[in-house]
Amino acid sequence: GGGMRIENGNAFLVDVSFEDCKGAFLGGAISQIVGSTLHADRVRVARCDTSHRTSQKSAVGGAVKLSGSSTWIDSIFADCFSGFRVLTLKGRHTLIRVTILRCHATRGEGGGVSMVGGTVTLLDSRIADSSSASYGGCVYAGPTLSDPDTGGTLILRNTTLSNCSAPPREGPYVFVYSDKVEFTSEMLTIEHP
Repeated sequence: GGGMRIENGNAFLVDVSFEDCKGAFLGGAISQIVGSTLHADRVRVARCDTSHRTSQKSAVGGAVKLSGSSTWIDSIFADCFSGFRVLTLKGRHTLIRVTILRCHATRGEGGGVSMVGGTVTLLDSRIADSSSASYGGCVYAGPTLSDPDTGGTLILRNTTLSNCSAPPREGPYVFVYSDKVEFTSEMLTIEHP
């Protein structure tokens, strides 16, 4: 991660900002390894990306690449980008009252949140003005090239997806790529431009 790397143990972030962070490959602001836990309360991630090594065309997690477990409360991600999957989530992650604005996957899937294994839950959250060059302008759920058999659970509750874009038939708002992904939505609001 360009701002922080969590390798093991627990990390607690309260009233923290990650701004203008640049990662080389995995996580513009934060990179997390399997087995660690992150609790983030009122955290702001802004203008972070994975452009540190410009030759890295497959860079993921312009905002974060999290592979352990995390809980995010009252936090915001804004103006972040990467080649693929701007918020890459694998493991168990819960986002409560989280806002994701103007994030972009410039070469592939996942302009907003990407669930690539495990369980990801968004509650009372909003993703707006985000885009991807392929699948899932707001939300992508499915495999990665390195793990084509990925499955998991994606839950969107009382969540708003607004003005997101992806190529036609490739899910400008939500794209569930695999039948190995269980997708549940309750009170999901989609706002078109």
